[in-house]
Amino acid sequence: MFIASLGVANAQPAPATALKGVPASTTTLPPGITYGAFGGTITDLVMDPKTPTTLYAASDYGVFKTTDNGDNWSLTGLTSVMVNALVVDPTNSAVIYAGTRGQGFWKSSDGGATWTNSPNAYIQDKIVYTIVVDPNNSNNVYAGGREYGVDGSSSGNWGGGVFKSTDGGVTWNAMNNGLPGGYVYSLVIDPTAPTILYAGTDGYGVYKTFDSANDWVARNTNINTANSDNLKIRSIAMDPNNHLRLLMGVWGGASVFETNNGAENGWSNVGQNFYGQKVLTVAFNPVIQGYVYAGLVNGAPYDSTNGLYTSWNPMPGPITTNLYNQWGFLQAVNAFLVNPQNGLTLFIAVNGRGVFRSLDGGKTWAPTDQGLAATTVTAVVIDPKNLSHLYAATSGTGIFQSYNSGATWSSYSPLPSQWDNLTSLALDPTTAGTLYAGIGTMKGMGQSGIGYSTNNGQTWTYINGNIPQAPVPAAPDASSDLQPGDAGLSALSPGASQMTFPAVTAVAAAPTSPVLLYAGTSSHGTWYSTNTGSSWASVDNSSASVTSIQVYPNDPYSVLIATSNQGLFKATYTGGGFNRTYYLAGMNVQSAYIDTTTSPNTLYAGTTNGVYKSGDNGTTWNLAGLSGYQIDALTIDHPSVYQAKIFAGTTAGIYYTYVGGSTWNKFSNISAPISAIAVDPVGHDLVYAGTDGGGLASLSQSILYPTYLILSLFIRVVPTP
Repeated sequence: MFIASLGVANAQPAPATALKGVPASTTTLPPGITYGAFGGTITDLVMDPKTPTTLYAASDYGVFKTTDNGDNWSLTGLTSVMVNALVVDPTNSAVIYAGTRGQGFWKSSDGGATWTNSPNAYIQDKIVYTIVVDPNNSNNVYAGGREYGVDGSSSGNWGGGVFKSTDGGVTWNAMNNGLPGGYVYSLVIDPTAPTILYAGTDGYGVYKTFDSANDWVARNTNINTANSDNLKIRSIAMDPNNHLRLLMGVWGGASVFETNNGAENGWSNVGQNFYGQKVLTVAFNPVIQGYVYAGLVNGAPYDSTNGLYTSWNPMPGPITTNLYNQWGFLQAVNAFLVNPQNGLTLFIAVNGRGVFRSLDGGKTWAPTDQGLAATTVTAVVIDPKNLSHLYAATSGTGIFQSYNSGATWSSYSPLPSQWDNLTSLALDPTTAGTLYAGIGTMKGMGQSGIGYSTNNGQTWTYINGNIPQAPVPAAPDASSDLQPGDAGLSALSPGASQMTFPAVTAVAAAPTSPVLLYAGTSSHGTWYSTNTGSSWASVDNSSASVTSIQVYPNDPYSVLIATSNQGLFKATYTGGGFNRTYYLAGMNVQSAYIDTTTSPNTLYAGTTNGVYKSGDNGTTWNLAGLSGYQIDALTIDHPSVYQAKIFAGTTAGIYYTYVGGSTWNKFSNISAPISAIAVDPVGHDLVYAGTDGGGLASLSQSILYPTYLILSLFIRVVPTP
């Protein structure tokens, strides 16, 4: 027998204030806690010059901070903002500036705890690539970048340049007199004479000012301009011990140039043995004279240690093999830091791989990402046999696992690097430890298809079977203006479309013996296999671009398939193939959910314009709210003692409504785009949300289920005498 003590009445809590069908602005839940998966694309990395164990990392989700030399990171007060560039005020370490991709210019005066946005409209639409602060006058701040146009492109032929603030980042003005057209990717200020600055441009080389950016003059003597890529300056570094000595990393085959005279008498080519590889960042070691470093697009950090640049060598240790692959994709070294008080402590920031640290001058490296959740999580799966075991598939960082409900995470390095763009994940419902992963292509790079693991993701094989290959777009031009964080950063040269397996955008596994697999592709419809991928047959023989596949819980031979170009359809196997019934014709459907607790089945569809609902198994549909929002994920939580709730992942965060309700409310304060949602099916408290650039957030919904949680705390089993 049992005795139950109830702490509250069994009544539905009043939802946050909301208009019918319109998202509420009121937050009803505690802030979400981002646990992982750790790593991701870090676009910039800076160090507190006075306390070098404090570092800041820029990402597409905001700014992260560590105060213990990278052992642990936490998100600062700047979140849900795509940050490209950071700088710490050299005279006041509490002041940090952040430049974004079209989301304004931000400043913190308390070490990142809080941030303010510049009210000056001029700086709001800029992509900021670099920032420097006058060491003699902190009110003088310089930024380099370009205009932000449609899809992040330049809005005009001029496009950008140097911008200056004389009031600590409040107001800004263009300082482009003498600069030609083109973007500015790097700025360096001379600490011994702060009126002197150097600007690295895209396609016009390096420019210098002697009067605080009022006028600029070219300083490109001895640069081989026959190769125009040599004038695409991605980074400039000044020797901390000699202000006349500078290095610059370029996009062209020469890779690195040096000057010992402030560029007044020209540059020397010191990167001849890079074999045409492209350099994104260069750095001096301020403690060990003669040691310099270069970070390349292909992911290999290099050093030159003889002071003469007669040789550049890939730095030893596991980092070289872990970060490099033949595609050169998502591997770029975006920043290279050296501790100014200890020349043996090095850091690099890597596209898609987070932050790596060396404590022995680069002989060995290790990731230092605990708490640094800058990953794009595309799928979240809870192991039904162990609810504390989570899987998170990411775009650019592989697969992560947690065995403690997301408190800590681990990843498997054996995952082939070409598989970094994971779009979906499914567990085999009949065999523990067996996984299926959908693999997409990124602008023609990497390999696509379906991955198969029988050992919890430790090793993987392809199971593309007889799915026909199809042309995919060619890789982007490696000499383009793509920057860290931009989609499609590549070391490949442009070329004709290549033939490969279609990008797999959704996978599902139905509980049959043998397991019935479904795979949705981009532009090549849906496929199914009954022999673990040895052979496949088409479900729809169409050019549908599939966004999600839901298996009917009571019929493994029926699936609900959402597409971006052919609406939504149900496919049922009848022995001679699949019969299909189409719904929501002409709509872009990004997600779907089948609620079999109602009779007949209730269906939900997440579109690019809100949530649609059918209460009669698809015959009729009505808008159920969130009009104007793109719905990339849908799920329903059915607690046994409380009213069910629908969760919708949108491009602006998570919203929820009670089943049968007519209002939607914002779930917590997460405003990042949500690509995946999963709810603990037993405890019902934890909601896991995969974000675009902000890792995986674990949130408690206990405030919405007070009766259930109090019951779980006060119910106890009393042994029968």
